[in-house]
Parts: sequence; C-alpha cells; structure tokens
Amino acid sequence: MIQLITKTFFSRILSAVFNFLTIILLSKGLGPEGKGISSQIIAVIAVIQIICDLMGGAALVFLGARKSILSLLIPSYTFSLIILITAYVWFQFFPISNFNFPIFHIIILSFVSTTLNQHYHLLNSREKFQIVNLLSVAQAALIVLFIYILPLKTVGISVYLSALYIGWCVPWLISLYILYLLSKNDKPFEKETWKQIFKFGKLNQLGHIIQFSTQRFAYIFLPVYTLGIYSNAVTISESIWMFAASIATIQYGKIANMNEKDEAVKFSLSLLKLTLVITTIIVVFVALLPDELYVWLFGPEFKGVKEALLPLLPGIVAIGGYLIIGHFYSGIGQFYKNNYAMLAGLIFTCSSWLIIKYMLKSEINYTTAAYITCLSNVCTFIFVILLFKTEFKISWKMLLPGKQEYNLTMSYLKIFNGKNK
Repeated sequence: MIQLITKTFFSRILSAVFNFLTIILLSKGLGPEGKGISSQIIAVIAVIQIICDLMGGAALVFLGARKSILSLLIPSYTFSLIILITAYVWFQFFPISNFNFPIFHIIILSFVSTTLNQHYHLLNSREKFQIVNLLSVAQAALIVLFIYILPLKTVGISVYLSALYIGWCVPWLISLYILYLLSKNDKPFEKETWKQIFKFGKLNQLGHIIQFSTQRFAYIFLPVYTLGIYSNAVTISESIWMFAASIATIQYGKIANMNEKDEAVKFSLSLLKLTLVITTIIVVFVALLPDELYVWLFGPEFKGVKEALLPLLPGIVAIGGYLIIGHFYSGIGQFYKNNYAMLAGLIFTCSSWLIIKYMLKSEINYTTAAYITCLSNVCTFIFVILLFKTEFKISWKMLLPGKQEYNLTMSYLKIFNGKNK
C-alpha cells in the first residue's frame, strides 16, 4: 500500500513540476494579462467538463468496480456529446464577454479533457493506478515541451491551445486503447447502468460544481491582469494538494472494493491523520519561500504572488483533510454527504463577496479573494469532519496523529531521501 501511494505521489510531483514549468513559460512569455487569459480558458473548459461529468465523473470509480467498462463508457460519451453540442449552440447566442478565442476549439478541448478523465476514472476502478500515473505525467510533460519549442511571444496564446491538443490527445488515445483491451468481452449495453451512472454521477458532480464555484469565484470578479497574479498563487497552493490527492486516489479505489464499512472507516481515519501531518509540513516550507523567488520565476510584473499565496495556505491543509473524508464517502457511495460540506463553503464564499462588495462597498483584490477562499475551505473541512466524527462516534483524541502516523511520515521521508541520493 505504502509503495503504491508513494509511486502515485512521485508521479504527482513530476506532473506538478511540469505544470509549474508551464506556468513559468506562460507568465514570462505572455505577462499577467496573457496568463490571466490562459486561466480563463482552463476555467471555461473546467465548467463544461463538470457539467458533462453529471453522467460520469469520479462516480465511474465506484461503478467501474461493479459494472462492465463498455456499459459505463457509452452513456458517459453520449451525454458528454449532448452537453458539448448544447454548449456550442449556447455560446453562439450568448458569447462570453472579454473572451476572444474560437469557441469551437474550446468545445473540442472540453471533449478530449472530459473523456480523458473518464478513461482515468475507469482505469482507477480496476486499480490500474500506475498506468494513470504514467499517462498523467506524460500529459503534463507534452504540454510544457510544446510550449517551450514554439515561439510563445510571437504566436501568443494560440500556442497554449495547441499544446493542450497535443498534451491531452496522446494520453487520450493510449488510455482508450487500454480500456479497449480491458473491455473486449464486456456487454455494450446494460439498461440499469444508465440510471445508476446518472444517479451517482449527479450526486458526485453536484459537489464538484459547488467546489469549483467556491474555488474559482474570484475568477469572475478579478480583472484579467490581477487574475494572472492570483491564478499563479492558486496554482502553487493547489499543487500542495498532490500528496492528499495521491492518497485519496488510492483510497477511493480501495474503498470502492471493500465490503466492510468499519474497515473503510479505520483505513480512512489513518490516512486522514497522515495527510494532515505531511500537508502541514509542506505548507510551512512553502510559506518560508521569499517573494523574490516568484519574481525571478515569473517576472517582475508578478510581484505580489506571495502576498496572495500566504492567506491561501491554511485552507490547503483543510482541503487536504476534506479530500480524505470526501473520498471515503464517495467510496461507500454516499456522495451527497460531501455536498453538504461543499455547500457550507459556497454559502460562506458568496456571503463574504456580497458583504464586501455591496454592503461595505470595498474593492476586492487578490489578497481579499485569497482570505475568502481560505476561510471557505476551512469551513468545508470543519463541516465534513464533524459529520464524520458524529456518524461513526469518533473522539477528538482519535483524530490526533500518533505513533503510526509518525512512523509512516518517517517512511515517506526515508523514501524521498533515497530517491535523491
């Protein structure tokens, strides 16, 4: 188990390094405004993907352990195509303000991104974690390589769109072929599957819709130039999630295949404490990095990244804990309980923005946005941990890290040191 989590963690580190290099290249080549536009592109694709995943998404991990791959892939693809066609027609009549790129490319990229994630979820449901790890690293590496090769300053943001095509399409084809090999003897149609995938998919995606709205609320109000600085801080802070996300990915696949709920509770409780300890260590390290480092990496126009980053960090620890409890509930098929926690965070976010902007009549800058996001994440974690604690009669003492978490942490540090010798 520890080796599997470690391999997933290091693959996430590699992906994060390549993604970070992409941010550096875009920031230096396009400046804050261009970086803000690239963030808008990803945000629009993410919104479309979230809606498509109402008929799939992470629920495919839960169902993939119980149903044939083909019977899940066909309805997921069908629903995605319907949503993408609808989105294309919608944008023709209601174009996005301050968004000057051909929506056709955004729709195609949304299809590739959505279905690629569906492939990953189905592979995880069959515990093909290492294949997903390799493809995820390749995806990030191809994007940064393509941006590095082409003249970014001359061609502009279109280079980024081209890089997304290359980076997403290659793993898409490979993962589709692997799923084909795994599903040769599958039944292509199971009547009940369509109902089940929508039932679990909508419950799971409702939480993702709420979470995305909470995390990206600032993207609506901040000017493009300011958004370029803020989005870099958000990317750095969210990269810290990779350890929690690595654990949660394995946890989800394992719990989906467990029969005993008590076993799943003990398993998740141990992972929760380990995640909080290591995420806190990483957050403290990042907090100590000087602002000059970000100016050197991104360029002089990005002075202020640390100012936006520091308020976000406590919320990252909170979300790391939420990911473990959230994936526990997803693994046992109780997706709706995550939604309660995420809704609490969204209500806090919306209330804060409305009070500051309309009651106090104050301007919202990237620092204010960071504080609101952080407190919202803390609110989400407190809600879900209280729910988990009450439901399974867990004492506060049981939530404190002990000798087991210390030994596991030291094991990870030894593995990390061994990798760097």
